[in-house]
Amino acid sequence: MTKRPFALWRMALLGLAMVTSALVADPAAARQPSEAQKAQIANAVARYDNAVTNGRVREAVGFFPPTLMRVLARDIGTSTKNTRARMINGRLRFGNIIDLSSFTLSTTNARYGVTRAGRPYALLPTKTVFRRSGGEKFTRVSTTVAVLENRRWYLVNVDNRRQRQLFARAYPDFRGISMPRTKR
Repeated sequence: MTKRPFALWRMALLGLAMVTSALVADPAAARQPSEAQKAQIANAVARYDNAVTNGRVREAVGFFPPTLMRVLARDIGTSTKNTRARMINGRLRFGNIIDLSSFTLSTTNARYGVTRAGRPYALLPTKTVFRRSGGEKFTRVSTTVAVLENRRWYLVNVDNRRQRQLFARAYPDFRGISMPRTKR
């Protein structure tokens, strides 16, 4: 009879060890991006913010992730080079119709994490104020995702449902990660 309580304790400790090891094995539960990675994200954000604010469209489009570019190119039935050129031309045409009054992308209130596949990321609050040719202003508060690919940080705004779906197809490890909704 005295051996039975020890067996129950042993089973309880074994169960606790299994739960603990499962948490440690799950990268999302185990860690966040390193301080060096957070500094790299801040650097990418500063460069991107500067490119957008100063109208350097080609440079800004260079922050679009390659995997997402390939998925988008496949969807529209063209090459990534042609897709990139279309993005640049589209942004230039948009800039002729609507002025960018202000653009704020910051790591101050960023939400950092790691996907289940071990990919570090940041969700960055983004505020953009536009002015139409008639002078009317409108504001968009959205989320920009900083995603690590080939040891480089890329930034992509996930503004609407279609963009979120496209992003999830390109990066399935982001499925299940909640991203704040865009406010207009």
